[in-house]
Amino acid sequence: MNDLKNLLRWRLRTLIRAAHRCLPVRSRSETRNILCLVTGGIGDQLMAIPALRSLRNRYPDANMHVVWIGGELGFLQGEIGNAILENGKNSLGMTFRALKGWDLVYVNVQGVFSVFCEWLTMCSRAPRRIGPVYPDNTHGSVYSEPYPIRFDEHVTVTNCRAAGDAPSTQALPYPVASGRVAGSARAIRRVYLHPGTSPGYEAKQWPLAKYRLLAAELSLDPFFEPAILAGPGEYAQARRIAKGLSIPVLRPGSVKELFQTIARATVLVGNDSGPAHIAAALGIPIVVLFGPTNPARVAPVYEKGTIIRSSEACSPCFDRNTSCRKARSCLEDITVERVTKACRELVQSL
Repeated sequence: MNDLKNLLRWRLRTLIRAAHRCLPVRSRSETRNILCLVTGGIGDQLMAIPALRSLRNRYPDANMHVVWIGGELGFLQGEIGNAILENGKNSLGMTFRALKGWDLVYVNVQGVFSVFCEWLTMCSRAPRRIGPVYPDNTHGSVYSEPYPIRFDEHVTVTNCRAAGDAPSTQALPYPVASGRVAGSARAIRRVYLHPGTSPGYEAKQWPLAKYRLLAAELSLDPFFEPAILAGPGEYAQARRIAKGLSIPVLRPGSVKELFQTIARATVLVGNDSGPAHIAAALGIPIVVLFGPTNPARVAPVYEKGTIIRSSEACSPCFDRNTSCRKARSCLEDITVERVTKACRELVQSL
């Protein structure tokens, strides 16, 4: 099935690029109207914020419109200057949006997997079109300024370099104020466990049995107040973890509510997934478990936290090898004792 999807994606890209060569591009002018197309999961979108802020600062007088492809972060108004943020879920509406007179189109790193981003970029006919391509395919794209995705640097740096500003080789933070809530001085520490991942990325998931053991261990300590955080489609597995432990399951109904819920945590423990990036953006300390993916490239950029990596020699392999993703032996290698210790040490340092 994946091979068929990749073939269809390749065919569509070929057709879009052929059509693009037949369409006239509007003449270059002053950059007055900027369209930013940001795709991927919540973490990918948050990691694009430094580049969006850079574009906003570089063109302070331009009209800047950010479309979160597939939705998610449209409620973060004010986080990127006076840019307009839109949840893009209507394909036809986004196509009409792209037809307006844009001078510059910017696409984040994750757009390399999105044929739709190429379609919208083609429709824009903007004189400047900045977008990602695979390292061995920098020619023939719809972008006038293609940039290769890189596996040897953090995504925030690649995004900023594409936007014309990479002030550092270090991962760039992306703090946001939206969703933060006033905290109270509590002796008991709320530790939220997020055992889920996005559909199709189960290879990044620490085993549920280990999350249950971790939850049981923390629930025995009166100093901790553990809870299970469940995203869309994760409620059933969260209930299995919490069964018999008298631990609440938190089930936010929207991404905005997810931000507000995580903001009430003392520490968040989870996989390489969106909630860990939300916690980092909100300044909530994190413990994040990495197996097949590379923290040097995609780890949340946090103020306080701990990254726990597998000690397996083959880890990370996600960007180059798909053969062992279902086995998840690298995540099996991470012990409950190791995570519990990291959690306790982080809480004690607060």
